[in-house]
Amino acid sequence: TTDDSDTLTVDATDNFTFGTVTNVETINVDLEKVNGVPFSIGVGGVTGTGSTINITTEAATTLGGAPISGETEVGLTGTLAVDVATTDVTALTVADTNDVTITGDALLQEVSVTSATANDSVSLNLANTDTDVTVEMNDALGTTANSLTVTAGGSVTLEANDVDVLTLTGTGAALSVALSGENDAAAVNVTGDQSVTITADNDALGGMTLSDSSTSGTTSVVATGGAFSAAGLGVLSGTLNVSDAAVTGVTGLLSGNTVNMGGNAAISFVVGNDSAADEITINADGITGVVDDVSGFETINLTG
Repeated sequence: TTDDSDTLTVDATDNFTFGTVTNVETINVDLEKVNGVPFSIGVGGVTGTGSTINITTEAATTLGGAPISGETEVGLTGTLAVDVATTDVTALTVADTNDVTITGDALLQEVSVTSATANDSVSLNLANTDTDVTVEMNDALGTTANSLTVTAGGSVTLEANDVDVLTLTGTGAALSVALSGENDAAAVNVTGDQSVTITADNDALGGMTLSDSSTSGTTSVVATGGAFSAAGLGVLSGTLNVSDAAVTGVTGLLSGNTVNMGGNAAISFVVGNDSAADEITINADGITGVVDDVSGFETINLTG
């Protein structure tokens, strides 16, 4: 059943594949072997609402009675249909997944997730303060419902491929996300109670719609390279940083935004939703030249 507290414990020293495991709420997998080749676990047979696979690795083991480093990288094969939580795992690769939540402790440094079906929802809860994440979702059907939620504090390098809706939740500390990937994310939602900074290139920013419902801190964007429209960014509670010398122009910038130039004077700004009282604040600290153009703004506040 799905409303009791069934537990299954597996101790393994090598790769294995689950048979049919259904409606077992807690599945504990304890892995220990000599460092060298990542563990491979077949999880396609595990199903059940409310089930979680708890994976623990041993960073130290013995060989012939002598201490030696243990293997801490794990790959999951088959289609993951239940949640996963890791302890002392440093790298986790998921070959295919449906709607799941993956929770990693402070040692989880690398996460790679592939979703082979459309309209999937993946949530990552990351305790590490410097994590590399790659998520590959399926957009073959032209859907716009592939969603990814990342909850973390610290720094996340995120390659998001065919993720339609990305939710970034800062928790415990300020969250900084360096975003890349094919199509990046069309819609980005910021939640949580921490400051969030998103770094992305002009292609990602030009197609992004940003929604900010965070309850504390500020939300800022750092642009890298080229010209782009900021129309989808709205009015940021933090700043729009265009200090990268490759950023040449920003159109669609809404009144009320604060721009950090960082010495990059060879740039132009064009207001979005032009009115009779548009205002921009420019932090000009470090600028030795002049801003190329500021079009449509009636009030320009210079700081720095």
